[in-house]
Amino acid sequence: MRNRARTMLKTVGAICLTTGLTFSMMVPSAGAVSVEEIWKSVTSQTGKPGTFVSVNNGTVSTGTSSTNGSPTTALTPKAGSAPSTSTNGSSTWETPSTTPTKPAAPKAETPGPRHASLADAIIATGEKYLGTPYKFGANYARDRAFDCSEFTRVVFGKNGITLPRSSRQQAQVGRTVALNALQKGDLIFFDTSSARAGIDHVAIYAGNGKILHAIPRGGVQYSSFSGYWVRTAVTAKRVIQ
Repeated sequence: MRNRARTMLKTVGAICLTTGLTFSMMVPSAGAVSVEEIWKSVTSQTGKPGTFVSVNNGTVSTGTSSTNGSPTTALTPKAGSAPSTSTNGSSTWETPSTTPTKPAAPKAETPGPRHASLADAIIATGEKYLGTPYKFGANYARDRAFDCSEFTRVVFGKNGITLPRSSRQQAQVGRTVALNALQKGDLIFFDTSSARAGIDHVAIYAGNGKILHAIPRGGVQYSSFSGYWVRTAVTAKRVIQ
């Protein structure tokens, strides 16, 4: 029985390497099934052309097939290839590993009417404070000044969205979004300190590559989301539902 199984394994085997198919077939006896018949069986399951591997009397070769299941003439022999054998005497060929592909860029989302309207209102509110001075640890009601997270807290609060006080706390709310898929009204968080790691700044994405925020030099202002601000950006959150 073992000799018969060994003979059957040497007779013929096939696999579709380009369609991700793992193919296994029991060969009843030498010469009973041709490579073409097996390949037609494989391609009939996928409907796709691909590459086949054949084993004939211990010689391993590769070739290509069209969608109608007819293999072309075998190409370069593939030294060292062999099917894995299971206890039931079948010959199994497995798909080889492939080079990982680069993940697709995030798809841009189209904001709904409510999101767009609320985002516009938030930006309009923030613009009312342009030029307001910066003060670290400020409470606007008391100091008539902002630091970065007091600015976002006040502006979003006036539009019905409650945010915690610090930028690190604000980074824990909302839904994380990719920095290349920003929408107007998203919060962008930064690590601007070389002395310590971690989020220490927050800005509102205003659309068209601009951010609205409060910084020490100049207070509340617009900046371009490029260069330094892109390099120091860590994450972004969407808190507008």
